Amino acid sequence: MSSPSAISYRIVRSASAATAAARRDRM
Repeated sequence: MSSPSAISYRIVRSASAATAAARRDRM
């Protein structure tokens, strides 16, 4: 039973993690 909000939260969180990693690499 995964609700849409839980799925989007997971997507947003992994997207932020990817962005943070990219920023760290650029720095």
